[in-house]
Amino acid sequence: MAPPGPPPYTHEQITAMTSQEERIRAYAELKSYIARLKKEKEERENAQARGYSANPYHSAFHRKRGGYGHGFANKPYHPYQRPTTHKHIDATKSREASGSESPLPPNSTAPTNDHSSELRDLCRMFTSAGVCSRHGCPYVHDPDKQAVCKRWFYKDACPMGEQCSLSHEASPHNAPTCLHFQAGRCANDGCRFAHVRTNPAALNCEAFGNLGYCEKGDKCAELHAHECPSFANTGTCRYGNECRLGHVRRASRMRKTTRLSSPAGSPSSNTPNRSRTPEDMVTVEDNLEQITPKAGADHEPRQFTQQADFVPFDADQ
Repeated sequence: MAPPGPPPYTHEQITAMTSQEERIRAYAELKSYIARLKKEKEERENAQARGYSANPYHSAFHRKRGGYGHGFANKPYHPYQRPTTHKHIDATKSREASGSESPLPPNSTAPTNDHSSELRDLCRMFTSAGVCSRHGCPYVHDPDKQAVCKRWFYKDACPMGEQCSLSHEASPHNAPTCLHFQAGRCANDGCRFAHVRTNPAALNCEAFGNLGYCEKGDKCAELHAHECPSFANTGTCRYGNECRLGHVRRASRMRKTTRLSSPAGSPSSNTPNRSRTPEDMVTVEDNLEQITPKAGADHEPRQFTQQADFVPFDADQ
């Protein structure tokens, strides 16, 4: 706003005028000048009042730190908020500056775990249950990558129908592996299980066991089953009896785990280790001695009452 200029006429100039019309015109211009000054003063006071109400520590025309509209002074002060600083570090420049080389060869890549990336990318609750109530969940919520509804899959009867949050379409990604197909005797044309050839000694897929969905689908070399993969692969589970997944005990894997845990060449704990001594061994000669009489023995016939095992009826009397 430009500052006001000097008044058009002074009181001495108006009284010195001889014509009445000139005097009236001069008074009108002077009144207009005074009214304009009052209006500019009111606008200036209103602007100052608005500036003090927005920030009581600074005036409306105070230039804030950091330039016009920039810097931390542009935001109101809060005692529990501090400005955050982001440090962007270029890995290439840092390696060049330090002079250190990468421990991996130039043509090799760092080892990655596909199942762990699935657990990190896909939302566990949304994929396995179809519902996620976490506010601002950073994981992926893909409605096309969901676990199959077990009621529909096993019983072909889901009370929710189309309102079910889980998938009603079986695929190699969300369907368990068909064990009858593995054995070569699946004769069900409408079998919903995944007909995929896997190694009989393969471990359980962790992604399928935890999420009910595997990104690899029929390319996965592990077994897809609705059971706890940790208990099936290692025989132990950190959740114990509180685990929401099924704990299935298989004799073949239990024997394998026991064989790996026990030292080589040691006898099994179920079979007792009994050392046979010569006193405990019964030979054929001993049996023959008990059956056949010795040479020189008395061969005369004896009566029935003279035998060693004879017990008379009146023995108790």
